[in-house]
Amino acid sequence: MHSIPRTTALLLFEGQAERISMLLIDLRLPDGIPGVALTKHLRKTRPDLKVLYTSDCEPTAEGHEPALVEGLEFIPKPYSPARLIQAVQSCLGKDRSAAHGGAEIVLR
Repeated sequence: MHSIPRTTALLLFEGQAERISMLLIDLRLPDGIPGVALTKHLRKTRPDLKVLYTSDCEPTAEGHEPALVEGLEFIPKPYSPARLIQAVQSCLGKDRSAAHGGAEIVLR
């Protein structure tokens, strides 16, 4: 897993959308775009895209719409590798076979 700039990730996503099983994204991206807003954009192409949000703030913090927070898959920072694996497995569901061979994109 690696972190890449948002613009590069968008280009990769457009070309690889069907191969991506899950997105790990921060609620607060450095370029000012909320992670939830970017996820909405990506889900126009892949409505079934599974998303795991992360942040050093709670998802109910000021600036986040309650409707977007409800049902949100979230792992607070900092997290251990074991906790990340558990959160990814939970986000992907019991059938993780879709994750095999998929591309990984993490936005920073």
